[in-house]
Amino acid sequence: MRRYIEAKTDSSFFRLEGSAELSYPCLRGERIGGWLNLKAEIGAMIIDSLSGICYFYCHVNGSETPALEADLEAEGVVQFVKGVNLKDFAMSFQAYKTGTGDGEAWVFAGSVAGTVVLSVAGSGAEHGATVDFVFDTRDGTWIAAVGRSVQVDTTKTHVKANAPTVSALETDK
Repeated sequence: MRRYIEAKTDSSFFRLEGSAELSYPCLRGERIGGWLNLKAEIGAMIIDSLSGICYFYCHVNGSETPALEADLEAEGVVQFVKGVNLKDFAMSFQAYKTGTGDGEAWVFAGSVAGTVVLSVAGSGAEHGATVDFVFDTRDGTWIAAVGRSVQVDTTKTHVKANAPTVSALETDK
């Protein structure tokens, strides 16, 4: 059964729709989760359709086994910053719960990717830049890659470069 949460104001819109599966009581390592779809217009952020799966694992704690996993993709274009449109946006991450009580903290590992596309009116040419970002806040590492693509008629050219793995410890030196 699908359910949704929706909120509207004069300038914003938010709708989260989905279906879930769960067992009660949820024992250690069992999961609660399912399919979701998000549509939102909040400030400069515009998401027409971000959908995927999300699972929460019951009573899981520690930096090796995720307490939450999500794989999400956008259909169509998303905009996080005014005037910058992304297509092929995808996000995959795991969240780890460490500590308990006042010492509880969440750390994350995953990836985000998308393509900025610009069409040159009347020329048949399309220019684009892809961005891939892989991160792990458990050890402070991240990798970023940027690509450039140009398509003219039926010929498409791609060039991609990435930064080496960077650690938060290395950036303090």
